[in-house]
Amino acid sequence: MPDKISSAIACDAQSKVPVAGEYVLRARAYGLQAGPDPARMVLLVDGKTITTVDVPQTEEAPGTFDARVTLEPGQRR
Repeated sequence: MPDKISSAIACDAQSKVPVAGEYVLRARAYGLQAGPDPARMVLLVDGKTITTVDVPQTEEAPGTFDARVTLEPGQRR
């Protein structure tokens, strides 16, 4: 029996950044907890990691996670 259970779920969005500047990415999330470690979430922009956070929250009480990032204008994913 493995000592770790892993599952990856992805969600993505596209947005047009009108001007260069600092932006706040905000995600509301919960984890499907399996094992002793909390679920983990990675926020990315254009395939680059902005932050990685533990997500101990459950479906009954999701959490809100913010990350500040400096972006150039243009289409971002």
